[in-house]
This record gives sequence, structure tokens and C-alpha cells, in this order.
Amino acid sequence: MIFPPPLIFPEENLDEFKNRITFSGVVPKTSSHENKFVIISQALDIDEIGNGIVIGASLVQIEVKSESHKTVTVSDEGVDNLVTVDSGPVQILWKESGLGIKWAIVRIGGGGGASVSSRPAVVRQVFEGTDILLIQPLEVDTGDVNDNSVGLTLKEVGDPEMVFVWPHMTSMDYEPLIAGTGITSRDIVVELVRMNGNWFASQTMRWRLKNPRTDLKRVDC
Repeated sequence: MIFPPPLIFPEENLDEFKNRITFSGVVPKTSSHENKFVIISQALDIDEIGNGIVIGASLVQIEVKSESHKTVTVSDEGVDNLVTVDSGPVQILWKESGLGIKWAIVRIGGGGGASVSSRPAVVRQVFEGTDILLIQPLEVDTGDVNDNSVGLTLKEVGDPEMVFVWPHMTSMDYEPLIAGTGITSRDIVVELVRMNGNWFASQTMRWRLKNPRTDLKRVDC
């Protein structure tokens, strides 16, 4: 589904507007919604509210048109799956081999045509009374996305850097997410989202490697 304006506007109910992000969704079409859609994590009835993923990693079914495709986008043939393309807004991290409908792990914000930038990281340090975190950027190494034996690995890339906390949050809200040196299967991986030229650490879209080589699981907040 895609997301038009918010379901609740600040002038209508400011507390509810700040409490959670809600949109009224419609069925997407590739002609107008290629870079503006979310992945919902459960089936929804009309007027029902559920969780949707706008940035980060997700399990999803895709229609594989070509083994060489590395990205996916929405399909005009329905909302049950995404479809692979040469250059789309969503990056394929891993998928089952073969053509047709396959299970995949994808990452919104990591595709060739993405309108919003994102990258994974772990929290190294928080600073009480501030809106700043020290994070370690990570890089996703998928190897061959068609090789079922490869799985996913994360590795540190570059030096630690300062980023902002998510709007309306404080640095101490991230204290339970602090990771030690090195990357282990116990670490919580947050998504850094680039907005207005700055990087923010998302608290609501994050993921954990249960097994650093083979299994990615989304962690709900």
C-alpha cells in the first residue's frame, strides 16, 4: 500500500499525531507510486490500522523476473508481492533461488531509485540530556543474493560518528540498545535515516541477526 497524507493532522489532535504515525493507504500503481509505498506486516480489513514498514529490512514475497535483478518495486498485478526490476527503490538482501514467486529479505531505503537514504548501525554510546548518539556504521554483505548457503553478514565500515536521536526522543531512550565492540548475534541493529541532510537513528524500524550468517528477524517495538 502507499501512504497519502496522515490519517490524523496536528490541528485535529496534536497528542495523537505525536504519539504514532498513521496513514490512510491505497493500492499502489507503478506509474505513480514506485518510490512511495510501505510493506504492511499483516492483512488489514477496510478502516483497520496495522503496522507498516517504511524504512529498514523486511521479509516479503517477490516475483523474480530475472536472476540478475537486485531490487524490487510494487506490482500492478496485485499487492500480495513485490516484483524484481533492474533499478528499483527496494534492495534485495537475500532471496530464494529461481524465478517466479519467492521469499526474500528486502531493505526499503537501500535500492537504486530510493527517495530516502538509510543504512544500518549499532549504538556505541548515549549522552544523558542530549539528542545525540555515538554509533558505528555497518555494511550489509549479502554475497550472492541467489546463493541460499551464503546468508547475511554485517561488518563495521568507517569510523564511529555522531547522529541525532529520532524526533521526540532522548539519547537515554537508546541506552538498552548499546552494543559492545565487534558485531554479535545479540546486538540490535538500528536503521539510520537521512532527513534534511542529517542522520537520525530510528527506534521503530530495527532488526536483529539471530544467526549472523543465515537468519534475519525484525524486532517489534
